[in-house]
Amino acid sequence: MSDFRSRQLKKNEKQTRRRERRSGRPFGEGKKEDSMPERLRRIAAEQKAVSDWLPLDNAALIFPASENADMSSMFRVGALLNEPIDPVELQYAVNEVVPRFPGLCATLKGGFFRYYLEPSATPLVVQEESEFPMRPIPLDTRHHMVRVLYYGNAVAAEFFHVATDGNGGIVFLNTLIACYLRRKGIFVGEGANCLDTRDRPRPEELSDSYKKVYDGKTKKDKRETKAYHMHGKKLPATMLAVIQGILNADELNAAAKSRNLTVGELLTAVLAYAVDAERAFYMRGKKHPIVVNIPVNLRKVFPSETLRNFVAIMPVRVECGSDFETIEKTVKEQFAHMRSEQYLRGYVNYNVNVEKNKLFVALPLPVKNVGMKAVLKLYSDRVTTTTFSNLGRIAAPKEFEGHVLRYDFYLGPNRCQLTNLCAAAYNNNVVLSFSRYRQETGIEKYFFRKLSELGVSVTLESNCEL
Repeated sequence: MSDFRSRQLKKNEKQTRRRERRSGRPFGEGKKEDSMPERLRRIAAEQKAVSDWLPLDNAALIFPASENADMSSMFRVGALLNEPIDPVELQYAVNEVVPRFPGLCATLKGGFFRYYLEPSATPLVVQEESEFPMRPIPLDTRHHMVRVLYYGNAVAAEFFHVATDGNGGIVFLNTLIACYLRRKGIFVGEGANCLDTRDRPRPEELSDSYKKVYDGKTKKDKRETKAYHMHGKKLPATMLAVIQGILNADELNAAAKSRNLTVGELLTAVLAYAVDAERAFYMRGKKHPIVVNIPVNLRKVFPSETLRNFVAIMPVRVECGSDFETIEKTVKEQFAHMRSEQYLRGYVNYNVNVEKNKLFVALPLPVKNVGMKAVLKLYSDRVTTTTFSNLGRIAAPKEFEGHVLRYDFYLGPNRCQLTNLCAAAYNNNVVLSFSRYRQETGIEKYFFRKLSELGVSVTLESNCEL
């Protein structure tokens, strides 16, 4: 055992003894008398929230209004470790992380004109996963914007999108894992996507970067059209089925390079192909195009350190009945256009203009909610077939090597997008996660079959029967 590991374990034991004495129990007695959930709640009671209230960022405004049993507005990032999770040490790690992420460890409140976040008086307690992922949480009982789960070797964090995006989610998870590994006696230094919990939150981390990018001049590309919608029998509202394909990154990169595509372009093309293949199998109409929404991390174009939402949506349109080579060409052309600074700034300007509209500002919150629900139903849902969200290659502290085996990432259910796709890469593993809100699995089958044809081997895992 290394000197660091030995010192860390002794330090943790002394801290535990002190906590047990303060609780009125002799050391070790709590283990005998308390159930694990009770013990975790007792440890969580020591958390200290450090925050002031925060207004919602521009992208977050729609989520409280849109949430219902069919649309949770949640997403999840998780990691598979090389050994079973110790829930007690994980809870102590959560206690350490909470003050560093005030935007996540907060409760959502509604004022007369708008929603806002304020510090939560309820501790964040880790939970052993025993149900389907990303269960909706009613807004009136939501005490945090994040839920921390563990099961076997896996740890995961589920986020309400009102507080952060995938980038912020990874920073939270990596910071949590770093604290956890240190408590287990494993040295972890500074690294990418990982914060020092000894620091106080910086203003830049809590900023609304949309307003910094806004210039009020560049216009949005308004080429929206009604999109093809998937069909199928819906699963129960509390059930989210997940199918994960684990791929070799070298094989996937080689397949993309051989076709003069990026990995993101290739996966988008294969997804559009799979949707169209299922449509053709059931002989459904092809009047409307397949529209794949691609969230774009704006931090790669406009420098920002925010841990809140900072993404734009890039709709990629593919005509039904197109052959795969045509789909590839169409996707590549649209990626080149919509990843430009001009397109993305126009997107930001359009959304911020809505928020700045004097009528919108003056309307009471209940009226705003009715309006935003109508806009979501008539506009956003109408012009989207599915979503593909790609975190890309996840950067992490070098000490995670050998302890963190892979990451995964997936979205919550959506009443109109019955199947969504997410991707996360780490080391030489790429995990593609389909989350579906319907019984049929045709799209997933066509998708992974096409990848196999392109020379990419796939290992499948699922929380339901395939």
